[in-house]
Amino acid sequence: MDNIKGVNKIIFGVIRHRLVSYGLNKSVESKIVQFLETSPEDYPKRQKYAKEIIKSILYSHGKAQLSEEIAILGEIEEHLRPIQDKLRDHVIHAVLTFLFGIYFIEELKLTEKITPFEWKMTALLHDIAYPYEIAFYLSKKIEEHINGMASQRQIDTPILKSSNTITNLERLTHLPTSIGLLTNKFKKWGFSFSAGKLYKEMKSDHNVDHGIISSMLVLKAMDILYEHYNPNRVREYLPKDGNNWNFRNFENQIVNSCASIFMHNLPLKLFENEKIEQQEHALPFILRLSDELQDWDRITKDNIYFPSEQYSISITNDVICFHAPPSRIDKITTALNCFNKQKIIIAAKIA
Repeated sequence: MDNIKGVNKIIFGVIRHRLVSYGLNKSVESKIVQFLETSPEDYPKRQKYAKEIIKSILYSHGKAQLSEEIAILGEIEEHLRPIQDKLRDHVIHAVLTFLFGIYFIEELKLTEKITPFEWKMTALLHDIAYPYEIAFYLSKKIEEHINGMASQRQIDTPILKSSNTITNLERLTHLPTSIGLLTNKFKKWGFSFSAGKLYKEMKSDHNVDHGIISSMLVLKAMDILYEHYNPNRVREYLPKDGNNWNFRNFENQIVNSCASIFMHNLPLKLFENEKIEQQEHALPFILRLSDELQDWDRITKDNIYFPSEQYSISITNDVICFHAPPSRIDKITTALNCFNKQKIIIAAKIA
């Protein structure tokens, strides 16, 4: 505990005795301590701890299979880092976001609005499709190079075009499409944007939004599990393999999580007139807030690294005061324009 530094020490000091309410036993707590005490410079060791923590947490909810996708993400990032020096970490980030979110949920008294299961699913799986985004943009580079060769030489040949979609991603077993479920959730939350329109725009723009794809992948995976354990969609307590497969949990908690994941990387212009509110949209609020502020111990796209000692956090009377390095203030402040920021203060940390 003495070797945990900076903002990590502040966060862990608040949440340590509350981890049990999130189903985290002493063994997982011990792994978290080891993870936080490991120097960020020892990337392989820290990532190894992160993958073990994620697997342990998801296993307790019968979702260990999904943790394998996190492991794949870690392996892809580890192997690409030597040739993609600006690649951002998303595995260690998932654990730090998870812990940071618990801090916010507890300190902002949102425990009645966000269940432990919802937060585990949302925080740990919000970047699960990042390998797909990496692969797409790498293939796009090859595509642009080959097409450029033909263009420069005025060669008339069919151009290459890589796919940015996964066939049947939106289709579920017996339910309406994932697009319909997500759009209905957005409407319930009071947002006017449509999951279908955003997905269609992503495809037509020939881009990949890992938040959109992550959301739909998780929803597809959970639909498969519910089809296996509860094919009749029973809406009552249904214990199997140590978990309750009541379909109401799918309709509420899982769709909440997937809708929040879908929203976490959407462009700020969508929130100019429809802000993400702390009380009305607790889960997407905490995910986007934690994801945007979790900037420490992480290599940036500019290949710059900011240690946890350069950050601090406090919450008094529901007012969030977050201190960060001066060079990160503008980036963080802009990223938070999706919120009403009357109770969020971003300031430079003085050494």
